Amino acid sequence: DRLADKVLVTVALLALIEGHDGLRLGELAEVLDAPLSSVQRTIEGLLDEGVVIQVGTSRPRYRLAPAVPAGALAELASWRVSPPRARLVRQAAAAFGSPGSALDGELSTSLRAALDEEGVAVRLHGMARRLMWWMRPSDALGHPARLIAQAMAIGTTEDAELAEHVFGEEAMRKVLATAPPGVF
Repeated sequence: DRLADKVLVTVALLALIEGHDGLRLGELAEVLDAPLSSVQRTIEGLLDEGVVIQVGTSRPRYRLAPAVPAGALAELASWRVSPPRARLVRQAAAAFGSPGSALDGELSTSLRAALDEEGVAVRLHGMARRLMWWMRPSDALGHPARLIAQAMAIGTTEDAELAEHVFGEEAMRKVLATAPPGVF
């Protein structure tokens, strides 16, 4: 049981390294695929140790304390967590950690218009479910830049064509130029 707690702490730190703007407890629980109570206990311990700070009081976000050596923690995490799991945690945390990017704001107009088209909306939800499996499709659609990146990186030809139809070729270029580390 103590080993499981140590692994949870390690994976939580890995998630917080990627979630630059901080993550809420619910987001951490989803990223870590762990019960909310376990994540809360873990974060409380990290707060007590000064490794993590709380940002805000209403719906607080948690992130690494400024003096914490993120690079060293990431290297430590690579010893404790399998590379595939570390990759999934980083990917999911990065998606939650940048919720209001400027590019997402630009893309949301195109997305809203596409969601009004019944056939396109169904296809977009299906694509979000498959390509951003760590999130609910409705949440994934809140990160259109990441959805486009996933379509280009691991999607089918049809996924890329749908992304181009909905968002346009220029948006795909911008996403390619500003994608989070490790996507491409």
